[in-house]
Amino acid sequence: MCLIAFAFQMKPDLPLVVTANRDEFYSRPATPMHWWPSKDILAGKDLQAGGTWLGLSRKGKFAAVTNLRSATVNARALSRGSLVTDFLFSTEPAKKWLTAILPAVKDYMGFNLLLFDGDELILFNSKNGITKILEPGIYAFSNADPDIIWPKVRSAKTSLSKYLLGSYNGNVQLEKLSALLSSRKTYEVQDEPDTGFSLELKKLLSSSFIVSENYGTRSCTAVIAARKNIAVMESCYRKGVLELTNKFSYEL
Repeated sequence: MCLIAFAFQMKPDLPLVVTANRDEFYSRPATPMHWWPSKDILAGKDLQAGGTWLGLSRKGKFAAVTNLRSATVNARALSRGSLVTDFLFSTEPAKKWLTAILPAVKDYMGFNLLLFDGDELILFNSKNGITKILEPGIYAFSNADPDIIWPKVRSAKTSLSKYLLGSYNGNVQLEKLSALLSSRKTYEVQDEPDTGFSLELKKLLSSSFIVSENYGTRSCTAVIAARKNIAVMESCYRKGVLELTNKFSYEL
């Protein structure tokens, strides 16, 4: 499970601000965020499937993917993380790239895909096939249809809104962005749609920051994308304990 909150064009010189948590089994191997050998992509890497969950390009593109919650697994499905890397390596604008890959969507398990090409911000949901070209605003989604507002999604959006409204007289800070999704509070889940998960498991997954013995929040990433430069911070965790923090900044 994952959680992402972001602000689009809420300030003229700050097109995109993102805070995101990646949740995964601790046993699934991955490397922290780094510049890939080509030097064109800044992202972590899923060593099992080869893709990534969130990344940026040297030219200012941004992409992130969240899986749609499902109790079943299709072993033949393509890796959803490859969608992020394919877009970041591409020279096409977001809308054109997405249109080209739509025929292949059936080969993946369900996902939400967020794409930013420096101008447009696009959100695609594979289950309903809806593509949204987002207007300026503050948004959040997790592992369901973006129109389904889980409590932690509402909390993430509210926290980001409050922080940005209080920061416009000063600087938006990576550390404070990352901390917005640090709550371990769980919520009642009886009213959630049935996805084959037990109530106990759904309650565990209801917190913004997840901690359990075998599964949890493994990284928190904050992105500040300005017109001429980008700043990123990734903090990596295991069982709720901070293991590593890396910061990156580069000019466009």
